[in-house]
Amino acid sequence: MTIQNLVYNEIRALFGLSANLAVRACARVGANRKTAKQKDKPVKTFKPTSADYDARIFSFREKDWTVSLTLTNGREHIKIDAGNYQRGKLKGRKPTSAQLCKHCDGNCHRAGSSLRY
Repeated sequence: MTIQNLVYNEIRALFGLSANLAVRACARVGANRKTAKQKDKPVKTFKPTSADYDARIFSFREKDWTVSLTLTNGREHIKIDAGNYQRGKLKGRKPTSAQLCKHCDGNCHRAGSSLRY
């Protein structure tokens, strides 16, 4: 039995997640558990410090330097504060995934998020 099979419907109902966000959350927790098992270490807690986004729940628009993310309250368009290095890397690209990271101060910093293409 996978984590997704055990908790998918419950976490969708409890947290109001879209189907894809629920699947991504299950995958993140499953990867955490798999790594712990491979290292033969017990899992005491799971700290949700980031969220993975794929092309169905993330998009990037170069024309106005915004990203569109599916969140618990719907789709949001968020302006990103990209430096010259990041702008150079993203120019003319269509990233298909991203990772939204929560930093140790508890804030989400979109500029520190990674975009993969």
